[in-house]
Amino acid sequence: MAMTTLVRTFLRSVSTTLQDIAPQFSRWTEIELVNYANYGQMAIAKYLPQAGSRVDAIRLKPGTRQDISKVLAAHIVPGDGTVAVDTIGIALLDVVRYMGTNGSTPGRVVRLVESETLDALDPDWHTKAEAVVREYVFDKQLPKVFYVSPGVHAVTPVWVEISWLAAPRRIPAGGEPGAEAYRFGGGSNELLGIDDLFVEDLQNYVVAVALLKGSKNNVNLPKAQTHTGLFISSINAQASVLTGVNPNLKQLPFADVAGGA
Repeated sequence: MAMTTLVRTFLRSVSTTLQDIAPQFSRWTEIELVNYANYGQMAIAKYLPQAGSRVDAIRLKPGTRQDISKVLAAHIVPGDGTVAVDTIGIALLDVVRYMGTNGSTPGRVVRLVESETLDALDPDWHTKAEAVVREYVFDKQLPKVFYVSPGVHAVTPVWVEISWLAAPRRIPAGGEPGAEAYRFGGGSNELLGIDDLFVEDLQNYVVAVALLKGSKNNVNLPKAQTHTGLFISSINAQASVLTGVNPNLKQLPFADVAGGA
């Protein structure tokens, strides 16, 4: 998985499709389109969690119980080299290896074990702590919680590398007209928060919502329906392949962002 698409490149493509390029953001402001893109990322991640797959180093909390529901920016070293932000976790996939006291020093692998095994060997394992973790316990029925053994030391920082599914990184708000942050010719290096594989779906979503804003226009409505159909059919098909479940979407998720269209 890779997240390499610049926001300004993406918005240029959206504006071109909307025929709002001379000059850009004349009809649909940057602020609007960024807002639609953030909702689109959320919609894609809801039905295709793989869109938010990541490999990062995170700092563990003291004790055995760990929770990825929200990981603070200060406790993440992003694996893709981007700037760390507070991140909402969806599900743990794997704890890969120990990463030292700074998140940047690869160490021993961390093995997945059954809780029953640890419980039988040492019923008091939840009370013990060291500076290096060796094993972890994970129940897929509780995808945001896992336990490490030995427990994390109360003082010494302990970092591990994990693979996980996370809510897409939110695109920072665009600028006011005349001071846009993501003009194509500008210097912003801000990236989209979803994998490159899903950029086409995101574009169809943003274009559809933008056109729905003007759905009373007889020209815009058929175009909006076309892009809505492309988004829905793609998400339904990909979800069927990736998850084995067809969400059977029939309308655009979060379509209310179009300003009551």
